[in-house]
Amino acid sequence: MLHTTWPGLSGVMPRVVLGAWPSPLEAKIVRGHEVLFKREDLSAEGYAGNKIRPLEMVFGAARAAGLGEIWSTGAYGSNHALAAVVHARRQGLFGGAILWPQ
Repeated sequence: MLHTTWPGLSGVMPRVVLGAWPSPLEAKIVRGHEVLFKREDLSAEGYAGNKIRPLEMVFGAARAAGLGEIWSTGAYGSNHALAAVVHARRQGLFGGAILWPQ
């Protein structure tokens, strides 16, 4: 969405496409009212969710710099670290994580 809104960013902020955007909306009735749910869980194969949006820019910058590894840090159970490792492999990069207790 960022690159669609501001196409000039493509030349200065490289990215790779990890997800299918926009993620779909699903209507449900909750307590008699229609509520729209944004289905980020359907946005990508392997590991989906909003964590992969910023990774598109991180991986794009890594590719532009000629890097072959992505390392992420966080506490045990970090969803961001998991998303980085899963999608790094899908992009042909080595993905690693350094984790610590909370």
